[in-house]
Amino acid sequence: MGPMGRKDETSPIAMRALSLENIARFGRESAIAYTDGSSTRGTGNGGYGIYFLWPDGSTTRKCGPVGEWTCSYECELMAVTECLQVVIEKQREGRRATRRGYPYRL
Repeated sequence: MGPMGRKDETSPIAMRALSLENIARFGRESAIAYTDGSSTRGTGNGGYGIYFLWPDGSTTRKCGPVGEWTCSYECELMAVTECLQVVIEKQREGRRATRRGYPYRL
């Protein structure tokens, strides 16, 4: 990050290196989730997207609209909410399949 920790002051190469360093801190038993939400000019036509990389190598993608009149904050919040819903469903599937606790650490 830049001297003040701002993304806009940090080169894309440094951002990538920092991101990969963070990801490497988690073991292969962890699920990795990426979320994003945005809207046109911060006030309209919003949507969200999520992408998961599960420990077994499988992936999950999900995206959807948030609304015609919405803010970027609401879109980001929807992305995180949907992310948690996917994790909850995946854990339910794991408990049904294994009868053990939660199979993934996020």
